[in-house]
Amino acid sequence: MLHCLVLVPGADWVAVDTDTGALLRARSSARTEPDGDEAGSISPPLPGPPLRAVELVLAHDSEPADPARPEAVVLASMPSHLADPRRRPTKRLLQRLVTKSVDRPLLGTLGPSIAYGDLTGTRPSIVLVAPERPPRFGAGPSGPWCQFSLSGRRHVLPMGEQGPPDQTASGLSPKLLVVGLGTPRRGQVPKVVFGALPRV
Repeated sequence: MLHCLVLVPGADWVAVDTDTGALLRARSSARTEPDGDEAGSISPPLPGPPLRAVELVLAHDSEPADPARPEAVVLASMPSHLADPRRRPTKRLLQRLVTKSVDRPLLGTLGPSIAYGDLTGTRPSIVLVAPERPPRFGAGPSGPWCQFSLSGRRHVLPMGEQGPPDQTASGLSPKLLVVGLGTPRRGQVPKVVFGALPRV
């Protein structure tokens, strides 16, 4: 069993093992095959809000490894809620998680997506980033989006199931973003902003 901090709750969840600092994510809320076809749900959701402490019990994953989600795991049971984490250790953990590879393309590619066939499973599919300026959020014909800058490069990416954060909520300071590879579509795997973390 693992003691984890939830970074993105819900079906397409992201969490971090507080002992090792390893990022974990759902095997998939809608598992995809290499051709982009969806299969059924195989992982229960994690409870919100972000930065909640949970205990996870992992199950054996009989499915082939997904190169678009090398950090993916399958849960043996529903997660258990733990006592609220302390502020200072949480802040240190998040600071260690923020990607330091600012001189490299985000998730290994310059564009907003990457071809599924180009993925080998050796690169991270989920990262925590600290934009140079406060990110902007909005909605368009294709759904909610997030705009932010890293290393002078502007990114405009779709939001995951959490959607734009409520920036009027008490204590929310969307300075950290959870960005990862989403569900493959027509052979392409899009970059997605899965969530923005509240102030710690």
